[in-house]
Amino acid sequence: MDEIQDSFLLLKGGKILTGRPGEIIQGSVLMVEGSKIAFVGREDEVGREKKDRARIIAVETCTIMPGLIDSHVHFWGARTLDYLHRALVPDELNMIRAVKDVEALIDVGFTTVREAGGNKSIYLRRAIEEGTIKGPRILSAHRAICITGGHYDLHFLPLDHVKGMKGNFRLADGADDCRKAVREQLREGADFIKICTTGGIMSQGDHPKEVQFSSEELNSIVEESHDHGKRVAAHAQGLDGIISAVRAGVDTIEHGTFLDEETAELMVKRGIFLIPTLSLMHKIATEAGSYGMSPWALKKGAELNKVAVNTFNLAQERGVRIASGTDFSGAPPMRHGGNAIELSLMVQAGMSPYDAISSATKVAAEAIGIQERTGTLEEGKWADILVIEGNPVHDISILMDKSRIRMVIKEGHIQKMNLKSKLIDSLE
Repeated sequence: MDEIQDSFLLLKGGKILTGRPGEIIQGSVLMVEGSKIAFVGREDEVGREKKDRARIIAVETCTIMPGLIDSHVHFWGARTLDYLHRALVPDELNMIRAVKDVEALIDVGFTTVREAGGNKSIYLRRAIEEGTIKGPRILSAHRAICITGGHYDLHFLPLDHVKGMKGNFRLADGADDCRKAVREQLREGADFIKICTTGGIMSQGDHPKEVQFSSEELNSIVEESHDHGKRVAAHAQGLDGIISAVRAGVDTIEHGTFLDEETAELMVKRGIFLIPTLSLMHKIATEAGSYGMSPWALKKGAELNKVAVNTFNLAQERGVRIASGTDFSGAPPMRHGGNAIELSLMVQAGMSPYDAISSATKVAAEAIGIQERTGTLEEGKWADILVIEGNPVHDISILMDKSRIRMVIKEGHIQKMNLKSKLIDSLE
């Protein structure tokens, strides 16, 4: 349905999962005024004047919770795991596909995403903000910064050809060039900076345990980013690359697959978040072979999947703040719309359902730096709201069931409404 915005919108009859630690409110109401949450509490505390002006929606049997956040996505418009084919698809076609991906995300309750490297997200963000298309709020890194021959580089193509492409990455070598690369992304409108301090699964010529960027290069990137008030996210899978990123002062570690106890404790001390992306490794290990993923990528993915859950548990035990992120790109089997699988995998790995939900709401908002505006249902924050049939604290898997999603609201705008009950004209 088309977006709707009312001066006052009041949700009545559901359990309210605020996002604050362990807090679920029964028998209360939530009021939206404009783009923000105006009230959360007992119905009899809502002023008569506001009641009379409110558009009241009954949500019995539902849970009212913060809109979900995916802290690590890509909008590449990819529809295949054949990397050569992907490299040669016209960028204009990929942009059209990416529009469908952002629509799929808002439709399943993701009101904010952080796009961790891609050349389309700043334009998607603008189109969403101006109301041309529907989608979640996007925080964009624009192009990821990596070394020549490192993760993201297309090793199977000539270097001169790669440098001339409209790519999802920017090759940078040497401290000065790295500093310039940061400035280029910020000039284009990046909200944060994404770098790669190790090799990865989907780059042919390197391995996730390889270290990429020198300490001088990393220091120049982090210093320049922080000088502009921007956070730095580091793709880091091997231990040595994780250590170098943590020592340089990045703000989030993406993947962190071979994290050890000592480095986890250092992350806690420095307030660095982990985005483990369990779903990426899970999808590669269980499904990607059926979608044409190259044997060398399947082999690396299987290797990392074997240790991902153990690392996740180690991080939990050591007190590392964990934010939810999928690393989904749109290509099957990492299609956007199924992103809530990350929460189910976290619960399967031993995290409580409430903490898993928090990782995709409160903690995720803190990790990406927007906790003052969203992530919990509190007065004065953006009205980013998901209404779902049932209680995800009792069954986390319902977040993966699109048919259970009754409402999605982003900054007071109703993006989706699929309620069995009709609107109520006034409170009884």
